[in-house]
Amino acid sequence: ATLVLDKSVQLKLIKCVQGLGSSDVLSLDFTLQADAPSFVPPSGTFGGAARVKVVSRTAGVRVAYSTDGKTPSCAEANGSESGGTFVLANSSETINVSSTSFLLAVACREGVSQSAVAASGQYNIQPRSQFQIFLRSSSAAAAMAPVLQN
Repeated sequence: ATLVLDKSVQLKLIKCVQGLGSSDVLSLDFTLQADAPSFVPPSGTFGGAARVKVVSRTAGVRVAYSTDGKTPSCAEANGSESGGTFVLANSSETINVSSTSFLLAVACREGVSQSAVAASGQYNIQPRSQFQIFLRSSSAAAAMAPVLQN
């Protein structure tokens, strides 16, 4: 028979053989750990803020993350901001990375051990190019034509 576990448990087993009675109790502890999250898109250089999704293959997790280099944990991030640690309530939320930074994240779910800490590479955020428009005319009667300079 197959036993499918979706949380950490302790199983107690005995073997029964007809006419011989039963064996001693055997205890087995199964500790499940959430898969470490990953970052989408991966780190790199972006022209303006990056919207980063943090995902884990473990179903039903919340993600605790930090942007200040402090290691996040499920214990301290119980549903809200805690110092430099924040929580994504579901997998459709994104992090707005608006300045150059690294992300650290862990996946959290009740009944499952916290994942290993995942570290993004550096998200390099470059300011978007800004254009200035100068109007130039050779005579007062001529039409004004914009000239773009980058």
